[in-house]
Amino acid sequence: MTKINKQTIQILINYYKSNDLAKLEQKSRTLLKTFPKEMFLYNMLGISLVGQKKYPESISTFKNALKIEPQNAEMFCNLGNAYSAKRDHSSAIENYEKAIKIKPEYSQAYYNLGNALKDQFKFVQAAKNYKKAIKIKADYAESYCNLGNIKKFQGKFSDAENHYKKALEINPKYKAAYINLSFLQLSTMNFKKGWESHEGRVEVQVLKKELKLKKDKMWNGSKFKGTLMVIGEQGLGDYVLFGSMLKDLIKAHEKITLMINERLLSLFERSFPKINFIKFDSNIHKYNYEKYVFMGSLGKYFRKNLQSFPKNQNSFLIPDKKNVQQFRKRLSNSKMKKIGLSWKTDSFNNKEERSINLINFKSIFKVNDFRLINLQYGNTQNERFKLKNATGSELIHFNDVDYTNDIEKITALVSQCDIVVTIANFTAQLSASLGVPTWVLLPYSCHWRWFVKRVDSPWYPSVRLFRQKKWGDWESTIREVTDKITKL
Repeated sequence: MTKINKQTIQILINYYKSNDLAKLEQKSRTLLKTFPKEMFLYNMLGISLVGQKKYPESISTFKNALKIEPQNAEMFCNLGNAYSAKRDHSSAIENYEKAIKIKPEYSQAYYNLGNALKDQFKFVQAAKNYKKAIKIKADYAESYCNLGNIKKFQGKFSDAENHYKKALEINPKYKAAYINLSFLQLSTMNFKKGWESHEGRVEVQVLKKELKLKKDKMWNGSKFKGTLMVIGEQGLGDYVLFGSMLKDLIKAHEKITLMINERLLSLFERSFPKINFIKFDSNIHKYNYEKYVFMGSLGKYFRKNLQSFPKNQNSFLIPDKKNVQQFRKRLSNSKMKKIGLSWKTDSFNNKEERSINLINFKSIFKVNDFRLINLQYGNTQNERFKLKNATGSELIHFNDVDYTNDIEKITALVSQCDIVVTIANFTAQLSASLGVPTWVLLPYSCHWRWFVKRVDSPWYPSVRLFRQKKWGDWESTIREVTDKITKL
């Protein structure tokens, strides 16, 4: 029987490595017509479909392959990966276990099983599987890294650090381990090592390549003559957080140009008139500058220890006066205190752990003498409708405001709240930057910027933190917030 040749196999592998998944899919489908029982082709086709988020087709592909070879452990493992990608963790676990039953020394299946269990918050079981993967494959850096994540989630920070370092010992270029180590160090306020490790963040590596930045132009914190180009990075909340250090930067250097997300441009221009702001532009070299620095790198110069956080910077962003006056007028028909509410995030990072269903806040709506105002970006109509049907309460919403894109109006609206109750998202950063009393609801294990075991925030004096006592338990956290509100 004719077999697929090595040259064709290499072509498919090259498509995979270059992430040209559409071509990989097309080529694999064509070849399967000639080689209908070739497992390699089923794997390539299934992987290409998962990468394109065509989950039903990928699952069907792997299942068709298993009809031909029912004891193919790799195919069960990849079928598990397809289920995992579509967030069907139970089905993923079932297939990883089948792969392990067929091939008991299958280290990757144990690793993937650990990941699926971790996503279900089954940390003890997940750790056991990472350890099994390491026992089979002693240099399994990814397993060490994710075992470190488990230990961090469990609050065992010393163990977590050791696992990250072991992963880096195996693979010094392993970026995930490097950045996870930095997050751990920063969250435990080991600023010296944390900021150093933070320089390995993926966002910076991507920007350096995209903007074609020269290493010799990177600012080292020393004084120089000429313009310093500050390059904004990551999400809107990160711009605000790192923006809290701009007053320190202005004192350290006179001529500054800052490349920023367009939605924040006018807000930052008003708040920092001594800085020249420009919209983010991949053609950075058309601007005159002598040195550059990333916004996220300012910390290693201006937040070297806890004492370097300013105690009197209650606010640093300034809302538009006209917008403020308009919302003040629109909300002036009641003397009741105003509580702004935000409950979800669209961020890729820990989206499910951070977000809360609006209906879960129903206890707050029962508190008298307060008006609750919608501060949540995105389309919230269905959630607000369900809340009203279930509780009879209404969340104040302004239909003429673009809650996602009109940052200026949202900033003004936030400024008119007496308190903002929010999850850890952009709203939390924005509210805190305005000096509004901001109560932030945090998952059991949260982003490094909130540190660990604190109820306050060195970044923002107006912030109060409410942390989950155990994984996934928002009920008791919201109950604690509601209790505090009733005592205001």
